Amino acid sequence: MFIVDSQVHIWREETPDRPWVPGARERLRLNGHREEAFSYAECVGLMNEAGREPRADPAAILGG
Repeated sequence: MFIVDSQVHIWREETPDRPWVPGARERLRLNGHREEAFSYAECVGLMNEAGREPRADPAAILGG
C-alpha cells in the first residue's frame, strides 16, 4: 500500500465582506502561488483528472 501524506490549501476570492490581510496578494505572487481563488471543487477536479482519490479531514477545513 502506497500512502502519501500531503496537504492542499484552498482559499476564497477576496470580497468586501471577507478582505484578505494587507499584502496577501503580493505574498502569493512572491512565493510563486496563483493569485486567483482555489476552491475545494477545483482541487478535487484536478485530483480526479490526475487519477488521485481525494480525502479530507473535515476538522481541518476552516472558513467554509
